[in-house]
Amino acid sequence: DILRKCKDSLYSTIAEFRDDWDTMFANARKYNAEGTWIWVDAGVLESELDRIMDKNSLKDSAIPAPTPAPAAPAVKKKPLRIKLSLKLKIPAKAPEITQNASSSDSSSASSMDTNDASSVDSD
Repeated sequence: DILRKCKDSLYSTIAEFRDDWDTMFANARKYNAEGTWIWVDAGVLESELDRIMDKNSLKDSAIPAPTPAPAAPAVKKKPLRIKLSLKLKIPAKAPEITQNASSSDSSSASSMDTNDASSVDSD
């Protein structure tokens, strides 16, 4: 909870920040037996927090917590544009295979064409 509040800049004073730590240290001592690692670590962390706050002259609770710097104006980004293209490769035309057709084959094909045309005309 303390980390979340720090990341979200929810502390308005150093006193609020310190009160949350003091509550955590008190709970560690209240709900854990003396001599357990949690109880011992609470004392170590409390001493370290005191040292850091003294070093940075933050013991005075009247000092307000630093306010976040104003956000830089948002840079308007162009919308992402995805261009898709489909390129088809059409194979070159295969050379036509010519065969020597017999005259009967070509005459039957010609007669079929003629028959087809005449049947269309008669309708």
